[in-house]
Amino acid sequence: MNAVTPLRARSAGAPGGLSLSLLIALVVGSIIGSGIFGLPQNMAAGAGAGAVLIGWLITGVGMLSLALVYQMLALRKPDLNNGVYAYARATSGEYVGFNFDRGYWVSAWIGNVGYLVAAVWKERIEQLRSYQVNTALVRATGNPRTRFMHCLPALHNLDTEVGRQVHAQFGLSELEVTDDVFESEASIVFSQAKNRMHTIKAVLVATLG
Repeated sequence: MNAVTPLRARSAGAPGGLSLSLLIALVVGSIIGSGIFGLPQNMAAGAGAGAVLIGWLITGVGMLSLALVYQMLALRKPDLNNGVYAYARATSGEYVGFNFDRGYWVSAWIGNVGYLVAAVWKERIEQLRSYQVNTALVRATGNPRTRFMHCLPALHNLDTEVGRQVHAQFGLSELEVTDDVFESEASIVFSQAKNRMHTIKAVLVATLG
């Protein structure tokens, strides 16, 4: 019977290593997958090829630096395996670690909102800009009982973060509906929204007994 070479034993809880080819495949796969949402053609439309390449280069250097920092932390503190939260907690305590974790994710969400405005909304705004509900459209119905409904939220002023970002990017203070229509007597958006309360109460009664 042929002898079988035993596998090298691993310490309990030690993660398996990833080969260089697998790491490269993961990075390339994430870049290709996110490219659907990245819309690099929008970047090219707003800047020259040289500027886009410089932007990619700066981003690459930043991501490489971040990866090297995490590699160093993983080697020096292998027991800290919960990401940025664990490092903040180890250096400053539970309270600071908790708030650091929450702040990290909130900043990521805000960044995603800004990214969507810049990358995705440009095309949508250009396509739908002429379909705005405004006073002229309401009057054109010739019916004094015309009512405006909206599922909310509506971008009709600059009171929201998204509204301000749209204004900064595209110079528009109102999108799908103008503020005068949204705040007019023809608007029943909040009465419409109140209907959800009854549905929610019915669900609570049905589920809680």
